[in-house]
Amino acid sequence: EGGFTGNTLVLSQGTAITEQIKLCSYTIGQEFTFDYTGSEQTFNAECDGMYKLETWGAQGGSYNSTYRGGYGGYSVGNIELSNGNKLYINVGGHPTDNATNHAYITGGYNGGGATGTRSDLAHNAGGGATHIALDSGLLSTLSAHATDNKILIVAGGGGGATSPAGSSRTSKAGEAGGYIGTSATTTCGSGCDCESIGTGGSQTTGGTRTIITFASYNTYDNNFASGLFGLGSSGDNSLSARSSTYDKVGGSGGGGGYYGGSGNSCVGAGGGGSSYIANTNLTNKTMYCYGCSESNAESTYTISTTGSSSLRDTVNCPSGYSSNPVSKCAKAGNGYAKITYLGNSFKQQILEDNNIVTTAPTLTTTSAVANENGLYSMTTSNGFGGSGDTTYFFRGDVTNNVVEFADKIWRIVRINEDGTIRLMLDNGINNEQTNYLFNNNANSKNYIYYSNSGNYIKKTVNDWYNSNITGVNASKVATGNYFCEAANVLWDNDYSYGVPYESYTPNMSCVTDTNGKGYVNASVGLLTYDELVLAGAYPNKGNTTFYLYKGINQNNDTWWWTMSPAGFHVSWSYAFAWSYDGTNMQKHGVPDPNMTARPVINLKSDVIVTKDSNTGHYIVQ
Repeated sequence: EGGFTGNTLVLSQGTAITEQIKLCSYTIGQEFTFDYTGSEQTFNAECDGMYKLETWGAQGGSYNSTYRGGYGGYSVGNIELSNGNKLYINVGGHPTDNATNHAYITGGYNGGGATGTRSDLAHNAGGGATHIALDSGLLSTLSAHATDNKILIVAGGGGGATSPAGSSRTSKAGEAGGYIGTSATTTCGSGCDCESIGTGGSQTTGGTRTIITFASYNTYDNNFASGLFGLGSSGDNSLSARSSTYDKVGGSGGGGGYYGGSGNSCVGAGGGGSSYIANTNLTNKTMYCYGCSESNAESTYTISTTGSSSLRDTVNCPSGYSSNPVSKCAKAGNGYAKITYLGNSFKQQILEDNNIVTTAPTLTTTSAVANENGLYSMTTSNGFGGSGDTTYFFRGDVTNNVVEFADKIWRIVRINEDGTIRLMLDNGINNEQTNYLFNNNANSKNYIYYSNSGNYIKKTVNDWYNSNITGVNASKVATGNYFCEAANVLWDNDYSYGVPYESYTPNMSCVTDTNGKGYVNASVGLLTYDELVLAGAYPNKGNTTFYLYKGINQNNDTWWWTMSPAGFHVSWSYAFAWSYDGTNMQKHGVPDPNMTARPVINLKSDVIVTKDSNTGHYIVQ
């Protein structure tokens, strides 16, 4: 019995609701577009999943095709949304192009700076920014959300142009930027007596007016306003000292943006506004802009649409800009926004495909215990996502955690606390070669640590990664404090640094040890003691029915290292690390040559997968 309530299928027996299933009404790749309207627009997500956000800022006003306004920027990124999330979209406006002296032009919608007026020059206003946020309002009203991730993405607007003051006194408006807007420029040949430019906005401050030359008989506004958060500043509208000839100083407006560009005084033009992708929930993110400064930092990643980067789209955006909304292309005219439904995140797909086991596993035996197979949940106190976050880990004889990525087979170990997906290579590296030492020396406590392994296990794993996970595949792997080498669990009381395994309960937390070792910042590493035990292994207790078991043979090619130290035996002066010897967990001296390595990586939370209908494998797209 039951029926639909909105997009929720309600299953009931009598008056009791037995199950509610949320159904997605979107198809993967479905687009939602937002043209310029001059007012705020909204989007209500009806499906859990990943969404691609694209924004184009507006061009500044133009005098003519030679003295044009700066082009708007383009920003793109992916974000995970839940059913019911509401987004607020403000699309930047292109101001009226102006070729008339002494005309006042209002700034483009969403932060473009207006003009000042001057009787012998035609000034133009700045273009507005386009932004998407989790709160309502023009960008300039959202400064309180600059650090709380409610501003999702911004594309800046271009600066306003100015007519030439004779053939030798010309200017060029600033383009909208990525991490920083482009400053206007001016050329001063002869007769120059009142030139200035507006500089571009950045990630922390608005653009400022820069005086190039002003003769003593001219004046400009000493209290001229710089660009602000969400606002380009307006052109100079102060009274001219030569009032009998010119009533106002005049100036063009700066482009709107995360921080707006500056307007200018007299001859010159406005600076471009900056764009924004630094929201920590935004992934696969980049800013594109015309002739702008580039950046390789993740939070400010910027590509010039006229530069030499291989990430430029020279096919669909050959000129670096377009009047149509083209991805990876600066924008002429009004701004634009687009939201595309990408489907489930990898995390969502895994959770949908499994019933979560919330009971604690039996950690002093193997997963051969009845019913200890499946996807378990655990709250960690010092995991990858911080205190009180949940990780989900596979345990026992599971077969639905196989992933195909980079032409290799992997097993899902767990969903990390921050939503990244932890994978372990299903076999040893390099055809399961077995001559990989953890370290070449064992006579110091320092040798129990992965980060101190020099040219041995760490280099082995890194070299394999750099040879096999490259290009686009490498961009899908998360880098950060995703690995732990803390010495917290020992073989027994004859070893130093930690507690014996029989007194230790795995908890997936990484607590800095007495030697100051804890997290390892990397793209690739090895499994930890905690992860291996929770998967189904245990010291000195054989288990041949869990997903990491690969059999055993005389070549020992199913013996492999973990990242976790097993302690330093003081009386022997010998360093040990935890390993798996084909059927159970053991300690091995770090110079043991009979071991292989099974690298561990963490896929980014926004990775999209499909499922092979025949094998059931997850295929990373």
